[in-house]
Amino acid sequence: MHSRTKREQELESALHDVGNSLTVILGWIEEARQKAGSERQALDLGLARAKRAVHICRAAIGAEPAHAPAEGLSELLAELRATLAKEVSRRGASLEVRLPAEFESAWVARGAELLSIIENLVLNALEAGVEVVSHTLELRIDVTSAGPRMIRLQVSDNGPGVHEELKSKLFTAGFTTKRAGAGIGLAHGRAVALSVGGSLELVSGAGNGATFELHWPQASRNQPFEATPHTLRRRDLSGVRIALIEDDPSVIELLEMVLAARGAEVKSFADHERFRIALSQAPFDVALLDASPFGATLEANLQQLRAQHPHMDLVLISGASDPGATLGKLGVTWIRKPFDVEEVVFVVQTLKR
Repeated sequence: MHSRTKREQELESALHDVGNSLTVILGWIEEARQKAGSERQALDLGLARAKRAVHICRAAIGAEPAHAPAEGLSELLAELRATLAKEVSRRGASLEVRLPAEFESAWVARGAELLSIIENLVLNALEAGVEVVSHTLELRIDVTSAGPRMIRLQVSDNGPGVHEELKSKLFTAGFTTKRAGAGIGLAHGRAVALSVGGSLELVSGAGNGATFELHWPQASRNQPFEATPHTLRRRDLSGVRIALIEDDPSVIELLEMVLAARGAEVKSFADHERFRIALSQAPFDVALLDASPFGATLEANLQQLRAQHPHMDLVLISGASDPGATLGKLGVTWIRKPFDVEEVVFVVQTLKR
């Protein structure tokens, strides 16, 4: 039990660090995208992938909604091609996607994970093939039916294939043939596929290339993926006085820039004691509170702040699946890390509307 608890703590710490990094990446890409010209396509792709990474991190800590919106398969595969185009071209290879007309309007659930699995298969093929084949490496993704409400995606290449003695180890966690690999991708991909009622198998892999077959369920809901639909327009925060309690300098820099650009007055504090001193001198309209600086005293501090400053809106920013406070009773709004920076803007404007 002790080792499991320690492992959980290590995972939460790692996800906290990753979450902060993703939050900063999202914010700066979004800001650059507002002003971009010819670079907009690249920024759109970077933004989309960063948002997907946010959802994967949230799922890992149990903070992802149980029923995430479905996504169009055609759009997912188009995003995949656009994302990998530079890498495929750099390696002198080609990538073809064959999507029959009957699947152009198909929808799938957990699109971020589906995209991650296919991308990993393509990158594996690129790395394994281009260094050893004398001809142009050709990769192909074929979409067909695998039965009622089930899609088959085959990722094939004309590379060296997989040696017979390696087939039984291929999906074992920790096993890798890469020089700098961790042996996680295929094992994780199969586990995710199984968790949604699908499968991932190597169906041919000797001599004339390799073919991986992924079965994935279709979704009945035809809702397009949009991580934050409220980010489509810039929001005005003129005159709102905001206190930001955060111990990560990169997150502070990002939020100060974004909130100030929308007219807010922002004061940042690395710990809650400095925040309390400032609060005794002048009121704030909103307090954005990262959970980390408060540690074990979080709930007590939230209760005290609510009692002493009933007109100040409290927004807790936490990467934990359970922030450890009775938020509903205290009237505290909760934003999960990693977050899209416009979520913060939206929440603040909604509170002060």
